Amino acid sequence: MPYASAAGKAILAAMDEAVVRQVCADTGLRPRTAHTITDIGTLLDNLAAVRRRGFAVDDEEDAEGVICVGAAFFGHDGGCGGAVSVTGIKGDLPAWRVEELGQAVRRCADRVSESLGGSRYAEISM
Repeated sequence: MPYASAAGKAILAAMDEAVVRQVCADTGLRPRTAHTITDIGTLLDNLAAVRRRGFAVDDEEDAEGVICVGAAFFGHDGGCGGAVSVTGIKGDLPAWRVEELGQAVRRCADRVSESLGGSRYAEISM
């Protein structure tokens, strides 16, 4: 479900709020774990943070004990073409490491964007 995965949230963050609301109305915001965002307002706040950071985090939202970090990439037309993400066991992963992973994933997504003739994230106005 896009609202419970890093790649999904990275893609949702590239969409207009009305489209995000429609996607969530179509899919519902059913909990997958105790950490899943199930409120549209909270999700929209989370997506605003994704836009500021340039990457999304799924912190045990889709599966207990699993963390994912994802970033959207963009095609030659400026539209979101998808997302790249990394997944791992959360364990005692510190916040600074999540930030480090997020920046690395962001750089990879920017390389994908460039290979598609798109712009790097910093050059996209969302």
